[in-house]
Amino acid sequence: MKRLISLLFILFSVGALAQSTDSQKKSFEGFYAQAGVGYQTTNITYSGVVPGAPSYISLSPGSSPSHGITGNVGAGYTYSINDRFSIGAGAEYYPVVGPPGNYTLTSCTPGCSTGNGSYHTQNMYNLFVTPGISVGNDGLAYLKAGYTRTSVKTMVQGALPIAGTVSNPSGPSFGIGYKQYIAGNIYGFAEYNYQIYQKTTTIFQGASGLLLYNSNQSSVQNLLVGLGYKF
Repeated sequence: MKRLISLLFILFSVGALAQSTDSQKKSFEGFYAQAGVGYQTTNITYSGVVPGAPSYISLSPGSSPSHGITGNVGAGYTYSINDRFSIGAGAEYYPVVGPPGNYTLTSCTPGCSTGNGSYHTQNMYNLFVTPGISVGNDGLAYLKAGYTRTSVKTMVQGALPIAGTVSNPSGPSFGIGYKQYIAGNIYGFAEYNYQIYQKTTTIFQGASGLLLYNSNQSSVQNLLVGLGYKF
């Protein structure tokens, strides 16, 4: 992951230093649609019970991150400021359910029991702007910045059965990428994306009507490669 990020930064820097002397550059200006697949890491940190929640239920510190395959589809528009610089805007959606992560939940009333919990992200989308710079005759290095939102589904099984709940955190998103024409208007791309989701309140509903309120913070990182078409 670090190597690809470094490579993308290098490509962006090289494009910034290069002189635009070739009038035959292929422009990325116009509408585009693309699809990508890759590898994703999701991390949700459960920070404990918020004030007012029942004192006899508690979460173990933190949780384990999840790792797995992901994919998205996106579309947008790129405007060429000149033959070197561009600015674009787009949207992308992740139809693939994120890989599950795990944590534990303990209830003491006064005897203690523990349930094994899991979580996963779903219906993640991202709205972004993309300043870019030409690299060579048919390449484009770009940065991404925007707004992202997802749903986090939480489940608890085992000795402490609790119904699944869904929270909908949102926050800023950042990324860096590179596009390269392959044939005609078809291009390939590689991206690194980092989404930060603000704290939300998760409600755990137990079989006996017990409630647990828990603040959590999450982040998603992914590496994607894919194909696109510039109209």
